[in-house]
Amino acid sequence: MSTVLAIHGLSVVFDGFHAVQDVSLTVEQGSVHALIGPNGAGKTTLLDAVCGRVRPAAGRILLQGRGDIGRLPEHRRARLGIGRKFQTPSIFPGLTVRENLELAAAPPSLSGTLFSGLHAERTAAIAEILETTRLTGAQDLPAGALAHGQKQWLEIGMLLVQEPTLLLLDEPVAGMTAAERGETAALMATIAQRATVLLVEHDMDFVRRAAGTVTVLHEGRVLCEGSMAEVAADPRVVASYLGREAVRYAAG
Repeated sequence: MSTVLAIHGLSVVFDGFHAVQDVSLTVEQGSVHALIGPNGAGKTTLLDAVCGRVRPAAGRILLQGRGDIGRLPEHRRARLGIGRKFQTPSIFPGLTVRENLELAAAPPSLSGTLFSGLHAERTAAIAEILETTRLTGAQDLPAGALAHGQKQWLEIGMLLVQEPTLLLLDEPVAGMTAAERGETAALMATIAQRATVLLVEHDMDFVRRAAGTVTVLHEGRVLCEGSMAEVAADPRVVASYLGREAVRYAAG
């Protein structure tokens, strides 16, 4: 596998507080890579630094084929293929599911025969995204009428239709039912065939099912990295984050 994202010595400082301290990690193409750790560990700040919402004080952020993007503004990084989803779904509730996806897709500005060809291509892409996100049967419903989990899937679909290289997800299963969390874990494997995924999550059952590699952050630093079973067996992770629950996850 090739490396999609490589972070070297990244630090983010807010008014003298080191939210992220000398973090280095790599995210491989086609993988689902999870960031876990206690509140305040620097997980969301790390996503913010990758997508450009905050500027790092030090370090490099290398995107596959693009070099160091650490000083680029957020909109430039989005154009280079970084899609970011926040914890609360950001959709247009009065529009249908399909209309949300159509709006998210870059509208062609051409006309005539070429426009017709591009329009047909975009329609096919949207149909594929609807199937991927399990929303084909809901495509004509107002987005506001969807269940919470479906709204999360729709926003992921709105990012996928833009064909990102790297998808950043912040707590994608927050507020979901157990059934929705299970479906979303299965969905991650399908999404990873289209875009590499780096996610932040507190639901360890979901992380165990969805992520191949898990990086544990604590006080802004990398504590350890490996499979969910491997990090859950690390005494430092048990002491700082998982506690007695670690036994379940270490067993796989």
